[in-house]
Amino acid sequence: MGGDSGDGEVSLVGALPSHVPPFDGFTVEMAEHLLPEHARFELHGGRIVVMSPARVWHTEAQRRIANLLIRQGRIGRIEVGLAIAPGETRVLDVAAFVDEPDEDSAYFQPGEIELAVEVVSPSSRDDDYIDKPALYARLGIAEFWRADRDGSGTVHVAQFRLDPDRRVYVPAGVVPLDELDG
Repeated sequence: MGGDSGDGEVSLVGALPSHVPPFDGFTVEMAEHLLPEHARFELHGGRIVVMSPARVWHTEAQRRIANLLIRQGRIGRIEVGLAIAPGETRVLDVAAFVDEPDEDSAYFQPGEIELAVEVVSPSSRDDDYIDKPALYARLGIAEFWRADRDGSGTVHVAQFRLDPDRRVYVPAGVVPLDELDG
């Protein structure tokens, strides 16, 4: 179904059965109905973007960061859906919630999240470095962390705090995950 965009993501636009009525874009409910259960996807301008499974180091970094947040007394969760608009969602690799989230929900409003964490993937490198931080800052999420691996395999976490007046993130430091998690 759909075409491979060459970066590990597949778009389903144009691959729908003929009985699906024309629409300006998909909503979460429509996408969940069309896709297999537990499919990883985001909506970009109403287009369904199916995400490939994460690599082992990626999921290990997610788990370690979520556990670190929990040990700090924060409400850390993995693979958190962020509802931006009816046809616009993202999936945060890790998030810290302001309050305990509804356990039956998959998508949350930006005001429910105090920290967004992205673990850099080869297929989403530009998004993780440029687009997502700018988006999360505009949405008012107070903190952003980006975890990335260097050439030796060490995972570093770049931490940012929101400048609420300018709605941009200001660097707050870069720390190896082993130090944060130590």
